[in-house]
Amino acid sequence: MKTSVYPLFSKVIYLTKLNVDTKKIINLLDYNFSKAAIVNYKNVSQTSDCKTVLKDKKLKYLKNILMKEFYSYSKNILHYTNNFKITTSWFTKATKNQGCNYHNHSNSMISGVLYLNCGKESAISFENFRNDRMFNLTPKKYDVYNSDEYKFKTSDGMLIFFPSETYHRIVNNKSNKIRYSLAFNLIPVGPIGDKTNDGFVNIDTK
Repeated sequence: MKTSVYPLFSKVIYLTKLNVDTKKIINLLDYNFSKAAIVNYKNVSQTSDCKTVLKDKKLKYLKNILMKEFYSYSKNILHYTNNFKITTSWFTKATKNQGCNYHNHSNSMISGVLYLNCGKESAISFENFRNDRMFNLTPKKYDVYNSDEYKFKTSDGMLIFFPSETYHRIVNNKSNKIRYSLAFNLIPVGPIGDKTNDGFVNIDTK
């Protein structure tokens, strides 16, 4: 029998690089920014006051690009047949030493981030807070099979999708460059579940 390794019950993280003009997107940022609503963090990053930026007509082309890539993730990787819609979308701004602590996104199934302007040390970090390990062993090296924390280095044009319940944080910006990104949440629409079950729901596509 051939030896196989399965990342069973894993959180599926999707990374890709989009061929988009990130400078063009940044030049369209005429939104007001305020400190993110994350407590107990001294140098917290900022978010646009508008939480539906992808409804802006000038960003319609970008929304179409993001949704096309999203369906590559949801249909080809996860094999879901439902369509999805974006519920909230916002820009994030982090000046030098700004970041945020671990959090997840409620009332959402999948979250995405498009990175627009990153310094050399820019990264997103994911954390496993389940604490379901019976023994706290220290491995010789850390990888996706044994880590409770895992970081991905980010770059301009990089797009990431992840389950919204996954805890993540913006690693503090160590660069003099202002770090910009676009974040958004998605939910499935249409019929969800077994029609004979009391948990069945049909979410409006509008």
